[in-house]
Amino acid sequence: MPKFTLFEIFIIVHLIMDFIFQRSWEATRKSKDWLALAFHCFVYTIGFIPVFWFLKISFWWLILLFLSHFVIDNQKFVRWLLEEFKGYKQIESDKSLWTMLLIGVDQTLHLIILLIITSFA
Repeated sequence: MPKFTLFEIFIIVHLIMDFIFQRSWEATRKSKDWLALAFHCFVYTIGFIPVFWFLKISFWWLILLFLSHFVIDNQKFVRWLLEEFKGYKQIESDKSLWTMLLIGVDQTLHLIILLIITSFA
């Protein structure tokens, strides 16, 4: 039986909760509707509870996971990174390129948070 690192387990849970369990109404409304965003972040975080409980990881890290997911998926910070830091403007970019950049930065930030939690928890 393969042995997974904590980071690998977190990536698997992340992919399941952020893609498979996210409904289309959450994905399309979460950057504009606080309720859709909160619901998505709540469902996403619930998926990590068994791992945190089984491995006896402090639930303070779970709170960080929820809050960071809330900030990242709100997309204001992601858009700021793309527009102000990288210099890509939504109105000047091809729509499919802009969407891929949003998803890429979003997922990179999520992986950084997961790496921080698995490194220090």
